[in-house]
Amino acid sequence: MKQLPSQETLRGLFSYDPDTGHLTNLSTRSSRAVKGDRAGSLMGTGYRRILIDNVEYGEHRLIWKLVYGEDPNIIDHINSLPCDNRLCNLRNCSVGDNNRFAAAKKNCLPLGVKQLKEKGKAYDRYMARATVNGKRVYLGTFDTPEQAHNAYMEATSWPQ
Repeated sequence: MKQLPSQETLRGLFSYDPDTGHLTNLSTRSSRAVKGDRAGSLMGTGYRRILIDNVEYGEHRLIWKLVYGEDPNIIDHINSLPCDNRLCNLRNCSVGDNNRFAAAKKNCLPLGVKQLKEKGKAYDRYMARATVNGKRVYLGTFDTPEQAHNAYMEATSWPQ
Protein backbone atom coordinates (compact mmCIF):
# COMPACT_ATOMS: atom_id res chain seq x y z
CA MET A 1 0.00 0.00 0.00
CA LYS A 2 1.17 3.50 -0.78
CA GLN A 3 2.04 5.76 2.11
CA LEU A 4 -0.74 8.21 2.92
CA PRO A 5 -0.10 11.91 3.60
CA SER A 6 0.44 12.76 7.25
CA GLN A 7 -2.49 13.37 9.58
CA GLU A 8 -1.33 16.98 9.91
CA THR A 9 -1.38 17.43 6.12
CA LEU A 10 -4.86 15.90 5.88
CA ARG A 11 -6.17 18.15 8.66
CA GLY A 12 -4.91 21.13 6.67
CA LEU A 13 -6.68 19.95 3.50
CA PHE A 14 -10.02 18.53 4.65
CA SER A 15 -12.75 18.63 7.24
CA TYR A 16 -14.57 15.37 7.93
CA ASP A 17 -18.22 14.94 8.85
CA PRO A 18 -18.65 11.52 10.56
CA ASP A 19 -22.44 11.71 10.15
CA THR A 20 -22.30 11.90 6.35
CA GLY A 21 -18.87 10.34 5.76
CA HIS A 22 -17.85 13.26 3.54
CA LEU A 23 -14.51 15.03 3.29
CA THR A 24 -14.81 18.73 2.42
CA ASN A 25 -12.00 20.82 0.90
CA LEU A 26 -10.74 23.50 3.32
CA SER A 27 -9.07 25.46 0.51
CA THR A 28 -9.05 25.61 -3.29
CA ARG A 29 -6.23 23.42 -4.60
CA SER A 30 -7.29 23.26 -8.27
CA SER A 31 -10.25 23.95 -10.55
CA ARG A 32 -11.66 20.57 -9.45
CA ALA A 33 -10.81 20.86 -5.73
CA VAL A 34 -12.66 23.98 -4.63
CA LYS A 35 -12.94 25.26 -1.06
CA GLY A 36 -16.21 24.14 0.55
CA ASP A 37 -16.93 21.41 -2.02
CA ARG A 38 -16.95 17.72 -1.29
CA ALA A 39 -13.51 16.33 -2.02
CA GLY A 40 -12.82 13.83 -4.76
CA SER A 41 -14.94 12.11 -7.33
CA LEU A 42 -17.02 8.95 -7.44
CA MET A 43 -15.54 6.11 -9.47
CA GLY A 44 -17.47 3.45 -11.37
CA THR A 45 -16.61 0.98 -8.59
CA GLY A 46 -18.57 3.04 -6.05
CA TYR A 47 -15.44 4.23 -4.24
CA ARG A 48 -14.51 7.92 -4.00
CA ARG A 49 -11.00 8.90 -5.02
CA ILE A 50 -9.18 12.07 -4.03
CA LEU A 51 -6.18 13.55 -5.79
CA ILE A 52 -3.44 15.04 -3.57
CA ASP A 53 -0.22 16.24 -5.23
CA ASN A 54 -1.05 14.20 -8.35
CA VAL A 55 -1.46 10.98 -6.36
CA GLU A 56 -4.87 9.33 -6.12
CA TYR A 57 -6.10 7.96 -2.77
CA GLY A 58 -9.26 6.22 -1.60
CA GLU A 59 -11.41 8.57 0.46
CA HIS A 60 -12.04 5.83 3.04
CA ARG A 61 -8.29 5.38 3.60
CA LEU A 62 -7.74 9.13 3.99
CA ILE A 63 -10.59 9.29 6.49
CA TRP A 64 -9.03 6.53 8.58
CA LYS A 65 -5.67 8.33 8.62
CA LEU A 66 -7.28 11.71 9.35
CA VAL A 67 -9.24 10.35 12.33
CA TYR A 68 -6.82 7.79 13.80
CA GLY A 69 -3.44 9.06 12.62
CA GLU A 70 -2.32 5.70 11.24
CA ASP A 71 -2.22 4.12 7.82
CA PRO A 72 -4.84 1.34 7.68
CA ASN A 73 -4.21 -2.16 6.35
CA ILE A 74 -7.45 -2.82 4.48
CA ILE A 75 -10.62 -0.81 5.11
CA ASP A 76 -13.79 -2.88 5.11
CA HIS A 77 -17.12 -1.16 4.52
CA ILE A 78 -19.31 -3.00 7.02
CA ASN A 79 -22.55 -2.48 5.07
CA SER A 80 -20.83 -3.33 1.74
CA LEU A 81 -21.49 0.14 0.29
CA PRO A 82 -18.13 1.54 -0.87
CA CYS A 83 -19.49 5.09 -1.06
CA ASP A 84 -20.62 5.03 2.61
CA ASN A 85 -17.59 6.45 4.40
CA ARG A 86 -19.20 7.19 7.75
CA LEU A 87 -16.73 6.23 10.46
CA CYS A 88 -19.25 3.79 11.98
CA ASN A 89 -19.20 1.88 8.65
CA LEU A 90 -15.41 1.57 8.37
CA ARG A 91 -13.16 -0.98 10.02
CA ASN A 92 -9.45 -1.64 9.63
CA CYS A 93 -8.72 -5.31 9.03
CA SER A 94 -6.28 -7.76 7.51
CA VAL A 95 -6.62 -9.12 3.97
CA GLY A 96 -7.81 -12.46 5.41
CA ASP A 97 -10.46 -10.80 7.56
CA ASN A 98 -11.64 -8.72 4.61
CA ASN A 99 -11.99 -11.87 2.49
CA ARG A 100 -13.99 -13.59 5.22
CA PHE A 101 -16.22 -10.53 5.64
CA ALA A 102 -16.83 -10.42 1.88
CA ALA A 103 -17.67 -14.12 1.75
CA ALA A 104 -20.04 -13.82 4.69
CA LYS A 105 -21.79 -10.83 3.10
CA LYS A 106 -22.06 -12.65 -0.23
CA ASN A 107 -23.66 -15.68 1.38
CA CYS A 108 -25.99 -13.54 3.51
CA LEU A 109 -25.01 -15.62 6.51
CA PRO A 110 -23.14 -14.31 9.54
CA LEU A 111 -19.40 -14.61 9.75
CA GLY A 112 -18.15 -18.15 10.48
CA VAL A 113 -21.47 -19.81 9.56
CA LYS A 114 -22.29 -22.26 6.81
CA GLN A 115 -25.72 -23.73 6.07
CA LEU A 116 -25.55 -27.51 5.97
CA LYS A 117 -26.75 -29.38 2.90
CA GLU A 118 -27.68 -32.95 2.17
CA LYS A 119 -27.51 -34.13 -1.46
CA GLY A 120 -27.72 -30.57 -2.74
CA LYS A 121 -30.67 -29.56 -0.54
CA ALA A 122 -30.25 -27.02 2.22
CA TYR A 123 -31.77 -27.85 5.56
CA ASP A 124 -32.27 -25.95 8.78
CA ARG A 125 -28.97 -26.67 10.52
CA TYR A 126 -25.97 -24.36 10.60
CA MET A 127 -22.35 -25.24 11.21
CA ALA A 128 -19.85 -22.94 12.83
CA ARG A 129 -16.10 -23.18 12.46
CA ALA A 130 -13.24 -20.79 12.96
CA THR A 131 -9.51 -20.45 12.66
CA VAL A 132 -8.04 -20.14 16.15
CA ASN A 133 -4.28 -19.78 16.62
CA GLY A 134 -3.76 -20.82 13.00
CA LYS A 135 -5.83 -24.02 13.27
CA ARG A 136 -9.28 -24.71 11.81
CA VAL A 137 -11.69 -25.55 14.66
CA TYR A 138 -15.11 -27.16 14.26
CA LEU A 139 -17.52 -25.49 16.69
CA GLY A 140 -20.63 -27.59 16.16
CA THR A 141 -24.02 -27.41 14.48
CA PHE A 142 -26.82 -25.12 15.56
CA ASP A 143 -30.52 -24.54 14.94
CA THR A 144 -30.11 -20.91 13.87
CA PRO A 145 -27.42 -18.94 12.05
CA GLU A 146 -27.30 -16.53 15.00
CA GLN A 147 -26.38 -19.34 17.43
CA ALA A 148 -23.65 -20.54 15.09
CA HIS A 149 -22.35 -17.00 14.65
CA ASN A 150 -22.27 -16.46 18.44
CA ALA A 151 -20.17 -19.62 18.80
CA TYR A 152 -17.81 -18.28 16.12
CA MET A 153 -17.53 -14.87 17.81
CA GLU A 154 -16.86 -16.47 21.19
CA ALA A 155 -14.20 -18.80 19.76
CA THR A 156 -12.40 -15.95 18.02
CA SER A 157 -12.83 -13.58 20.99
CA TRP A 158 -14.32 -10.83 18.82
CA PRO A 159 -16.58 -8.23 20.43
CA GLN A 160 -20.23 -8.84 19.61
